[in-house]
Amino acid sequence: MDSNNQMLENFQSKVKKTDNRNLIHFLGWFLILCSICSCLIKNDYNIFIGLILVICLNRHYFQNKLYYVKIMFQFISLSLIFDIIFIIILYPLWTNHKDKKNEYWNSLKNLHLFGIIMGIGEFLLKILIDILLFNEYKSEKDNTSSLFSFKYPEREQYK
Repeated sequence: MDSNNQMLENFQSKVKKTDNRNLIHFLGWFLILCSICSCLIKNDYNIFIGLILVICLNRHYFQNKLYYVKIMFQFISLSLIFDIIFIIILYPLWTNHKDKKNEYWNSLKNLHLFGIIMGIGEFLLKILIDILLFNEYKSEKDNTSSLFSFKYPEREQYK
């Protein structure tokens, strides 16, 4: 009876540990698809962020989970800063229609709105991915202060 309980607990802990991985994987692919759609109006670097997330998730997640989660959390957090800059700079530019002479620019109003909405959606999606990565790190290690450090003692475990 004890062996059955232990097997059940092992199975539940494995399922629990991979739930966030699968969700992060899905959200990474969703970020890639959203970025491809937003390329109609703007060059979107989020395609590469999503690809790096998915590729690293497939290759390194189970080898050194803490190191992977920490790197991806920091990488996506830094990209969120660029998203904020993008929204602050381009929103006023794309919504300004005072230039009556440039009819072509004014005719792109719907595409500009689409680009802004996609940018905000990708921003929110990356916040969700960051929250999931934070929770993954927290579930493995109680101290989350090292998550914000650019020193990587987690890497040394697997050299």
